[in-house]
Amino acid sequence: MQAPEYEFCRLTTSAVQPACRLTSPCAAAGKPLRRARGRFSNSRCRLKYFGLLLAPVLLCSCSSIFTSRSIKEPMMTAYLAGNMQEAERIADDYAASREGSGDELMWRLEQAKIRFDIGKYKESLQAFEMAEKAVANFDERAKISAREAGAEVGSAFTNPNALPYRGFMFDRVLINAYKSLCYLALGDKPGAMVEIRRMHQRQKEAKEYFDAEIRKAEAQIKAQRTEMSEESARSSGNFDSILASNPELKKSSDEVKTLSKKIYGDFINPFTIYLSAVNYLLDSNCNDASVDLRNLQKAMPDNHLVASDLATVSRRIGASLPDGMKNAPAWDYSLEKNVVYVIFENGITAALKEQKIQIILPPPIPTGYSGIAFPVIETFPEPYSSLHIEADGRRFEATTISDMDSVLGSEFNEIFPYIITRLVISTVVKEASAFAAQMAAAQAGGELGKWSAVAGMSIYKYAFNTADTRCWQTLPKKYMIAHLPRPQDSRLSICAGSRSETIKLSSDKNTAIIHVRAPSPNYFSVKVFEF
Repeated sequence: MQAPEYEFCRLTTSAVQPACRLTSPCAAAGKPLRRARGRFSNSRCRLKYFGLLLAPVLLCSCSSIFTSRSIKEPMMTAYLAGNMQEAERIADDYAASREGSGDELMWRLEQAKIRFDIGKYKESLQAFEMAEKAVANFDERAKISAREAGAEVGSAFTNPNALPYRGFMFDRVLINAYKSLCYLALGDKPGAMVEIRRMHQRQKEAKEYFDAEIRKAEAQIKAQRTEMSEESARSSGNFDSILASNPELKKSSDEVKTLSKKIYGDFINPFTIYLSAVNYLLDSNCNDASVDLRNLQKAMPDNHLVASDLATVSRRIGASLPDGMKNAPAWDYSLEKNVVYVIFENGITAALKEQKIQIILPPPIPTGYSGIAFPVIETFPEPYSSLHIEADGRRFEATTISDMDSVLGSEFNEIFPYIITRLVISTVVKEASAFAAQMAAAQAGGELGKWSAVAGMSIYKYAFNTADTRCWQTLPKKYMIAHLPRPQDSRLSICAGSRSETIKLSSDKNTAIIHVRAPSPNYFSVKVFEF
């Protein structure tokens, strides 16, 4: 017995719009239904049957039912309100309770970043080291194919949240970048350089690792289609056909492409490269700093700060400038000593949010609720349009060195097609199981059995229909950089909007890094690292 065809639809208050058509779930299963050997003899048995259908929902973990975005809302509310102690408390509690789980890495990143922002550098280092350990454990576990295969099968019947969060590529690189900043804050320049070298290694591995992940995703999709019937595999379609039949998905895909800026290159975060150059300059290693700045100039040819930095360092080591930069002005001060660097972390980065497409199933044999939930990118406004520093009667403007919305968009744009294709295939499989369970229940338990199956499977599918929105939310929207010669009177003022902070540098130090964090207008923190 086969059910009629049904359609993906976007539920709105107006008319329902058709999207991606799938065929009968019986065909998706690829196997004939079997008649049950007996019927339910009394209401108690029927209630037991209904309870069995609900068991997977009652026994599942909260992380598979609620999106990480909703779970982190109290933490982010406190963070944006400037209540950093409360934000840290929430992050600490979740990081401890999720230790050893698939969500540990995400919570360690949030915990470490909040601690860094409030100046707890030793504690931040500890959290970043635990995040780094979690990454290493996941990578080692990925080599055990049987375990990974089992996890993938489980996610097809629940949702991608059942898989461990391994982090985006830029997450992994930023772990070492922030560890470097922690060491600088603690006055340990050699320790900072160790992390810079590790960061470069991470960057080298990023492309190779990501390519391997894409190949694995393609193989898994192919394997899932092989296990399905020919008709249902064809109906699940490829990414292009899915987009063509679904305006909402196509709109989301176009938004991701718009946000993605390939000018940065493959998995490049310009801030980490600039931070590397600063570390080399503080170590009086102008040759390696020049390499970083040349790479940045290729990725950002119109950035005047990078151009002048490269011109200054090239003059210092007697190197020629790239073509087209012959007239780039050099700074009138050294970038190695008697200099102040300002790092401004402005706003909060784009985050993933859930979007759902529901399915309307026609009579006479409904299988209840169904749909797919997928992540899309949501951006947030920056609290300050600019930042400048006043010292010795001069004004120095901060320049955007990295737009994290674009960094996230670039990487997410690469994986979005695989996310959607997997979800569509998973939906076909789940609908086949739901239809088979409904028919078996109807044969074994009559009307009550049938509707118990419909209700149980609907609750199960609704509960597990959550998008994987896990990401690192406490990162800034933009990294902005400024530098200036150390003021003769050791005083300078940092100004952004109506905010103004006056800083008195130590008289016995000749170099400083000033870290400014403003996730929202409610919080404006200025920390000084001196050498």
